[in-house]
Amino acid sequence: MGLPELLTLVLGGGLLATVQGITKAVSAYRQGARARERDVLTDSESWRRTADDARRCAERERDWWRNRAATLWQQCVEHGGRPGPLGSPPPKDRLRPTDLE
Repeated sequence: MGLPELLTLVLGGGLLATVQGITKAVSAYRQGARARERDVLTDSESWRRTADDARRCAERERDWWRNRAATLWQQCVEHGGRPGPLGSPPPKDRLRPTDLE
């Protein structure tokens, strides 16, 4: 097989098949990358929504406890007591076991 026959073979069908193969490979790679990006974005959105729901739940619980403390403080004042100032509780690592009972 000489150079003219090789060129005829490559330019005739071999080159076209090679270019088509490369094009298909690049296209498949791009579609795969897009699919992975889409999956990552979907997962990120799901995680963000879960975190937002947990934050809202924690804020509702915090607000309930604040309202409850203020209500008890007000009831103590109405009944002649002298409650201490409303403030945040001490850190858990500074609590004694008897404080929890």
